[in-house]
Amino acid sequence: MTEYPSLDRLEALVQGLDAMSRDLGDRLGALAGQTAEGVSDSGLVLAKATTDGAVTDIQLDPRAMRFGSQDLAADVLQAVKRAQDNAAELSKEAVKALLDPVSRAGDQRRYQDEH
Repeated sequence: MTEYPSLDRLEALVQGLDAMSRDLGDRLGALAGQTAEGVSDSGLVLAKATTDGAVTDIQLDPRAMRFGSQDLAADVLQAVKRAQDNAAELSKEAVKALLDPVSRAGDQRRYQDEH
């Protein structure tokens, strides 16, 4: 019977890639469900946003109702922007953590190929 070690390595590689793909999908799904918060300088407005930037909640402290409409709008925008910025940072860090093992594996393969 003829053995094909190259095919065995290829099959192992495909299985490893399938596992990595499933893991990546699971982690991205978990990331999509996360939210981040942002608070205005006054501390009276809190906003929440998902990692894709969608605003999911805005909470106003009753004292914020004493603001004029322009000041209240500015506080809301400030809280929303901070929530979106925090969500973007959370997303960036999560993707970096996801890709880091892949880049390290690539670095190891390049090192092995060079030596």
